[in-house]
Amino acid sequence: MLIPVNVEPFSMIAGYLGIFGFFFAGLPGIFAVASGIVGLSQLKHRPESKGIARAWTGIALGTIQCILLIWLIFLL
Repeated sequence: MLIPVNVEPFSMIAGYLGIFGFFFAGLPGIFAVASGIVGLSQLKHRPESKGIARAWTGIALGTIQCILLIWLIFLL
């Protein structure tokens, strides 16, 4: 259940990094955005694979984490 079948690996990584990034002060957010973008590009080449929601989740949560991290840096 944690590792679904026929899901693009970069999309899966993006989703997990986006979720776990909130526990590690947003540092994985940059990697969540990058792997989400790579996952979306891989899904264009292989439309039979799944994982578009995980890729977009990683991109959205990673972007929020990056904004929060930049805001925290300027706040300190």
